Amino acid sequence: MVKEKGYSRDTVNLLQMQLDIMEAHLAEEERSAACSPPFVLCDRSAIDPLVYTLLTASDGEDWNRRKWSFTSSERFQRAIREYKNSVVLLLEPVQEWLVDDGVRLTENQERCLELFQLLLKELEIPYVRIGTEMTNLEERIDFVLRLIGSRRGVLDCIN
Repeated sequence: MVKEKGYSRDTVNLLQMQLDIMEAHLAEEERSAACSPPFVLCDRSAIDPLVYTLLTASDGEDWNRRKWSFTSSERFQRAIREYKNSVVLLLEPVQEWLVDDGVRLTENQERCLELFQLLLKELEIPYVRIGTEMTNLEERIDFVLRLIGSRRGVLDCIN
């Protein structure tokens, strides 16, 4: 969808680009949730484009306008309600894993992580943070499988 609409790193700061990404992602989440049994596993969320739009805000007024554009949407609010009952994983950026795809911002990774944490807390979405100390993929997979297999395991790890 991003490249089909002509979006690139040069347009990543456009509010419309991030709103389009959010809408496309939420449509995919809704399609997956309609399956039986409903199980959605995503490497992104509706929070991602919100983080990007706030990361590229020009000032406080722009920040507030952009944030309102996302959070006032009923579709976004519905997704947030779902996320509150989900297992949300926040992955710290592992520098050697970052790949420049020509669209995403690869700089400001620490600020991006801070914004994710700020928004997840503000939206009251519980999350589990997986840090850079766990870079072995099998270990990460085992950790996640244990989390989703045990609701108690999730509650023990939530930040």
